[in-house]
Amino acid sequence: MLKIISLFMLILTASCFLSGRKGQKQGLVSPSGNYVAYMPIEPSKNVDMKVPVWTPSLKDKKGKLLYRDENSDLSGYHNSYWDWNGQNTGIERFWVYNSDTGVVTVYYQEGKKWIKKIYDKKKDKIRPPGIIREKLKKSP
Repeated sequence: MLKIISLFMLILTASCFLSGRKGQKQGLVSPSGNYVAYMPIEPSKNVDMKVPVWTPSLKDKKGKLLYRDENSDLSGYHNSYWDWNGQNTGIERFWVYNSDTGVVTVYYQEGKKWIKKIYDKKKDKIRPPGIIREKLKKSP
């Protein structure tokens, strides 16, 4: 019971504390206005992870859940930062930077399916947006 209360307090504290931090805005609207991104901290569905995780969740503008990363490994004990790409790329991409590992994950839609891809700054030609680019410059 104490673990459940502790987890609840962590989630509540984190959601209140992070609501205004740069690169950590909940309910972040995509450039087109068609999608809204949320990053709640929730218990991991992965049995090997014993910590709560940031869970990338994408909804349409009416609030219908379109995608949820059920395999997220973004430790809720570390910071993650997120942003949408600019409008000029043709495809809307949701970017997440994991401050624990320095890994950037990109989520985008192909047809009606959402794709999760690890960004490779040496191979991928598209540049990440604002806060993600800033964090990558600081990482080794």
